[in-house]
Amino acid sequence: MCVYRFFILLCVVAFSTEQVASALAGEPISSVVLKKRMLKLSPLEALKTPSHFLSELLSSIDHSEDRFTDSEQIRIASIRGIVSYRNDNFSDAEGYFTKAIDASPNDSVLLWLRALCRSATNEYAAAENDCKRSIALDGRFIPPRLTLVALYLKASQLTSASTALLETEEIDAKSEASYLNYFKAVLAFKQKDWEATKDFANLALTSLSTYQVVPAKALWQMRMRAGLAKKDGSEVILASERVIAESPDDTEALFALWKALRIEGKMIYAQGVSEKLYTVNPNDEKHVACRMVSMGDVGQINAAEMIAEDMLKKNPQGKLPLEILQKIRMAKNNMSDDSSLSR
Repeated sequence: MCVYRFFILLCVVAFSTEQVASALAGEPISSVVLKKRMLKLSPLEALKTPSHFLSELLSSIDHSEDRFTDSEQIRIASIRGIVSYRNDNFSDAEGYFTKAIDASPNDSVLLWLRALCRSATNEYAAAENDCKRSIALDGRFIPPRLTLVALYLKASQLTSASTALLETEEIDAKSEASYLNYFKAVLAFKQKDWEATKDFANLALTSLSTYQVVPAKALWQMRMRAGLAKKDGSEVILASERVIAESPDDTEALFALWKALRIEGKMIYAQGVSEKLYTVNPNDEKHVACRMVSMGDVGQINAAEMIAEDMLKKNPQGKLPLEILQKIRMAKNNMSDDSSLSR
């Protein structure tokens, strides 16, 4: 789930961007004074600094970094890592953080940052090791603990995830309540406890976090998925509409809404959603299939049959268009039989 990465980007100690702006005031970006000021930023402070400030700083630094102190070189490596991470260059970011860690092996923040990169490149064992090293150095630093929970959830190691959640709560149950409840919702979903999924997602929606609350979209997605699993049409409709309100072209939410509307017997509304799905990606066979099914639901049998035949011509081996075409023709035959009986 993408929210894992959202957590990674935002779960940092608050640092006022006004402080960075004031550091820039009155000094040209190329000045040594400015560089020195910027290079006093800790990795956590750099994480809260706008990207363009960091990029300007890096572009102004001469490639021969030997005129900077050892401490400043660690800062430069960590800033390069942060910029690379934000640009999705995870391997490069990992290299920069490793360079900084080699020079400062007892920095819990740098170890956590490298864990994020390794998680993004699916190096889960290495990421787990970095998180544990970070926690061993600073047991009250919450971000690596929550990252560890996320790693266990991604790997479906549910017992480990549950244990890590409890340990995090024992240290600090309030400052990151939003994320703790979100991860509880994910855990409940993986355990197929649909009611608990909904309950924890609701708690996360109303909880606060010191650093950043979980985006509402992610929480409504959890409720939507839990509703689909238990075939609760009204719950899915509510949750998917909230997701779509934020992301109108979210195909997962549109498809979930379409299924839920059909469960609730709202065929005309479902047809409108199927047309939206088709508009978003007319080349997706699944979306075209939704459109055909909805056409059949509202009596547009001939139009649905034509689309199914066209799909089958484009993909003669396609099982989905063949199945739908067979159902459409069966429906037509039934309609014909009913008509003959009524005469």
